[in-house]
Amino acid sequence: MTEPSKPSPSTSGPISASQTAADAAAAIAAVGTLPGVVSTELSFSPARFGYPSTIFGTLQVTAHADPVDVLDRALFQLYRDARVDSYQVMTERDGMLWDTENLGLSRSEDYSGLVGRYGQVTPGQSFPTPAPPRPAPTSRPVPVSALTGATPS
Repeated sequence: MTEPSKPSPSTSGPISASQTAADAAAAIAAVGTLPGVVSTELSFSPARFGYPSTIFGTLQVTAHADPVDVLDRALFQLYRDARVDSYQVMTERDGMLWDTENLGLSRSEDYSGLVGRYGQVTPGQSFPTPAPPRPAPTSRPVPVSALTGATPS
């Protein structure tokens, strides 16, 4: 006999702004431990002034990691552990960027788009095996201003 499943606070009903922020912080910290991630520059912005809550930023990956696979796994983990309205996450490797378009998603992915990609996930659920299909990866150079902090002349 199996126990009935308990609804997750992160996937059912409204949650408080402080719980959303705590979940986002924990999810961002967990993404930093994924294989291939060297460092994270992810942030959480709560919903305010008509703008949706979002997790945004860049993950630096090792030279031998597949940046699109790392991005896919990071988005899954963020989506699974922190219910926010949108995700603007990219990976960077060797001066090149990969974003959600490399997964066949829009550049700024929303919660419903990730439901379409991964289904309705539950806390503790592992990354789908096999991974959801995606187009062939293409990257673009990191803007010079992002690398040096300078503005182009």
